Amino acid sequence: KSKELSLEEHSMKCTQLESVINNVITEKEALEKELEELKSHCSKLEETLANNSDGSAVLAEENTRLSEKVGGLGNTVSSLQGDLERVRAENNAHIKEVEDLRTQLATVEKTHASVFEEMENSLSELKHIIETS
Repeated sequence: KSKELSLEEHSMKCTQLESVINNVITEKEALEKELEELKSHCSKLEETLANNSDGSAVLAEENTRLSEKVGGLGNTVSSLQGDLERVRAENNAHIKEVEDLRTQLATVEKTHASVFEEMENSLSELKHIIETS
C-alpha cells in the first residue's frame, strides 16, 4: 500500500514538473519574441541614427539602452533554457522512479498471487486430510 502512495506521489510530481516545463517554455517563447522585437527596434534606430545627425546623441543613448536590454533578455533566455533542461532531467528521473515502482508493484502482486495460491492449495490439502480422518 505504501508503494501505491509512493506511485501516486511520483505521478503527481511528474504532473507538476510537466506544468513547470510548459510554463518555462511559454515564458521562453515570449522572451524570444520580445528579443526579436527589440532587435528590430534597434535596427530601425541605427538606420534613423545614420540618416539624422541632429538627434544622433539621443538616438545613440536610446540604442545603447535597448542593446543592454537585449543583452539582458538574452541572458534571461539562456538562464531559462538551463532551467528547462534541469526540470526535464528531474521529470525524467521521476518518470524512471515511477516505472521502477510499477515494476516492483507488479513483482509484489505476482508474489502475493503465488503465495495466495499456495495457501489455497495447503487449505485444500488440510481440508482433505480432515475429511479423510
